[in-house]
Amino acid sequence: MKNLVLVAMLLCIGVLHGETAIELYDKQNWAEALPLFRSEALSKETASAQAAVAYKYAVACLSRLHREKEFDELLEAFLAAHPKDWQCALAAANSYSNIPHHGLMLGGKFVRNAHGRGRYVNTSHRDRVHALRLLLEAMPLMEAEGAPNNARRDFYLSFLDAIHYDSNTSRGLFHLTDLTQLPDWEAPQPEVGWNYPRQKDGVTPV
Repeated sequence: MKNLVLVAMLLCIGVLHGETAIELYDKQNWAEALPLFRSEALSKETASAQAAVAYKYAVACLSRLHREKEFDELLEAFLAAHPKDWQCALAAANSYSNIPHHGLMLGGKFVRNAHGRGRYVNTSHRDRVHALRLLLEAMPLMEAEGAPNNARRDFYLSFLDAIHYDSNTSRGLFHLTDLTQLPDWEAPQPEVGWNYPRQKDGVTPV
């Protein structure tokens, strides 16, 4: 049933010269499919689930076209178009697992997956924090909506993946992550090691 619903949503997304966005994508015509997926994802009239699917494919097109530098702008526009929407927030958080976590600072602006001259930046920590913040904001919205059990399961599995992402082995999970603010692009990566916060016994993690 879930696959049938997904197929139905894909068939509703954009048409160019008689071909749907998903048909163009399947034919590897990613440059033609991208604006269709993008338009559907950023339309405030698009239903939550359909917008989330369109956004997922738009990000996939960017990756296929090696245009990851457009990812952050697309993500922010997507979130702005669908505020207080847990399905879109989930899609945005999940999209961080499919893009490079590095780039260059050029003219004071971060350009993802850029190469050449410029100051190199590792965004692994920042990307993880942003994903976790999105999921934390989406959680009460999902629960309040009374999402079905399979949707709730997928949501919390994504949350678990975000927690474990970039933990650099289990040792990293001993360190608390500050989720009250989003790190700057050039913020240093947190140090991960056995020197984790301990309780008074000197052994038990805080």
